[in-house]
Amino acid sequence: MDLQNLGVLVSSGSACAAGSSEPSHVLTALGIPAELATTSVRFSLGRETTEAHVDSAIRATAQVIAHLRGEHAL
Repeated sequence: MDLQNLGVLVSSGSACAAGSSEPSHVLTALGIPAELATTSVRFSLGRETTEAHVDSAIRATAQVIAHLRGEHAL
C-alpha cells in the first residue's frame, strides 16, 4: 500500500494467480523457498515505461524500505 500511495503499482504475484495465497510457481521452480517466495513483489514494465518511471519506482521502493526498517517516516 505504501508503494501505491507513492504512485508505484505492484503485485505480490502474477495476474493469472490473483487471489491465490500460494507462492509463485516460477520462484519456487527457481529454488526459492516458499516462505521467501510469498514475500515477493512483482514490478511490471511495458513498452511505454520510461527510464524516469523506473528511477521513480526505485526511489519510492527505497523510501518504503527505509520506512519499514524504521529509518524515517513516509
